[in-house]
Amino acid sequence: MATKSLLSGELISDRVSTKTVLDKTGLHWNNKSGDTTIVWPDVIRAHCGKDWKKADNDAVSAECFTVHYIHHLPNKKWRHKQKIFHAPQNVESWVQHIEEKRTEGKAKRLLVVINPYGGQRHGYQIYHKTVVPLFELASISTEVIVTDEGSHADRIASTYDFTKVDGLIVVGGDGMYHLMVNRMLIRKQVEGGVDQNDPEVAVLPLDTKIGIIPTGTGNGIHGLLCGVKDVETAALHIIKGQTTDLGSMGIFEKTNTSSTLVSYTGLLFGYGFVADILVKTDERRWMRRMRYPVTLVASLFSKKRLFDAEIEYLTKQENKEDDEALNQEGAAASSWKKLEKATYMNFMIFVTGFTVDDDDKLSIDPSSGSTAVMLQTKSSASDLIKMSIKATRKDKELFNLPFLKLLDQITAFRFQVIEKDDNDNSTARLEERDRERVLNVDGEVYRYSCKNKIEVRFIPKVIQLFATFPTDKSTT
Repeated sequence: MATKSLLSGELISDRVSTKTVLDKTGLHWNNKSGDTTIVWPDVIRAHCGKDWKKADNDAVSAECFTVHYIHHLPNKKWRHKQKIFHAPQNVESWVQHIEEKRTEGKAKRLLVVINPYGGQRHGYQIYHKTVVPLFELASISTEVIVTDEGSHADRIASTYDFTKVDGLIVVGGDGMYHLMVNRMLIRKQVEGGVDQNDPEVAVLPLDTKIGIIPTGTGNGIHGLLCGVKDVETAALHIIKGQTTDLGSMGIFEKTNTSSTLVSYTGLLFGYGFVADILVKTDERRWMRRMRYPVTLVASLFSKKRLFDAEIEYLTKQENKEDDEALNQEGAAASSWKKLEKATYMNFMIFVTGFTVDDDDKLSIDPSSGSTAVMLQTKSSASDLIKMSIKATRKDKELFNLPFLKLLDQITAFRFQVIEKDDNDNSTARLEERDRERVLNVDGEVYRYSCKNKIEVRFIPKVIQLFATFPTDKSTT
């Protein structure tokens, strides 16, 4: 129990006498069941009486107060819980002190952008059923915009005055998150006079904090940062208000004389197998959510496209004092390392590095200040199944598979696909040529000219996300 208290007393909770203390770290209580601590970021609200909607009417006559808080489950899910305390006096004083402490640094007004078409098209209903009651309980006001098409979200990101709110909440999946982050980063560079097409320049970070309510088909970024894909958990991360700094990557198409920004990415970049699957998935949109497992299974047992490529990359310089120095100086003064031309099946680049956590499991590391590049050579269906199982289990031996090579601590990566010299104009070859131009950026399709190089630059700490990854020290 804390020694220096702001308020303390012997209260009654669950018909048990409970020593209760309020101090600068949080709310603590002790009874025959043991000690419990709720740190201030985990307190959602306190009010007089038992019903928060009647709290104002109960303030004068109330003999009890209620504390709503975040309960942390072992499976990384968070849940809203409440505890009622009966006090012989000073009920209003307890509530006032708790409310003053629990609101420090938390969002009070948010812009919520809902994609009603993502996943099973229940985003709007899920938001109103699960998220709205929690936001109202936490005294968070919102401006809600339901998008009617992709360009609508693009216009919001390009024109909305984000200084009016404490954060942006995206209700959707990875595609919606990518669309908003990409456009907001581009807007930030344009407004700041930064040449977005120059890979060497320092990228200006976003000022707006971003939260994700995972209602899409792919919810990878939320799952990675929060450790679980769960709507209530996501809402409580936003209410808690703490953020994790996440990097981005700039994807550039380069000729001998110029470079052009293709997109910024918030999660991953892929070329080869992972991009081919994306195209095939788009061709099966009529299957809705089933298109993903069907396409994946079909791709496992079909012929995989192989390609020859030349690769160059830069590794993180250990003499850099911090990630800001990397962003400010770029990679111009570094020496590119080259790999011999080889045949590959797939490239994947993640927006974070990897580490092995306390449970001896493979985990992402947002603080790494670099990306991880996975190079995959020819792989059979059984190889891909083995890889999938190890990835699902977060097996630290994943990258020891013989057909995988991990380049770690990477700050820049570029490749050029060696075009096939043939005159085959068959339908199959024309389709293959089209797939050779496809890039997978956060699960979205982009196309480029295979005659050019693709360069990927890691950009550290440009996005603030409502999440407490990688450590969760709160106790309840």
